Amino acid sequence: MSTFGTSKRCSPTMGVGDIFPSINHGEFEIIGYSSSNNIKVRFLETNKIGYTTSGAIRKRMVRPYEQQPG
Repeated sequence: MSTFGTSKRCSPTMGVGDIFPSINHGEFEIIGYSSSNNIKVRFLETNKIGYTTSGAIRKRMVRPYEQQPG
């Protein structure tokens, strides 16, 4: 079971509370961070929760239906 922090920086350019666009699914907010491969996001329009990686965030390829890794 992963423990998500709520006050961490995922990287120098992204952290909990930051909002980013995705290519096809609207904007999302980082709401939790466990590691660079396990970032919890919430899509602003639908309130759906997803799990992603920092690489996917940089590429804007985050989807709302992804499952938590592990």
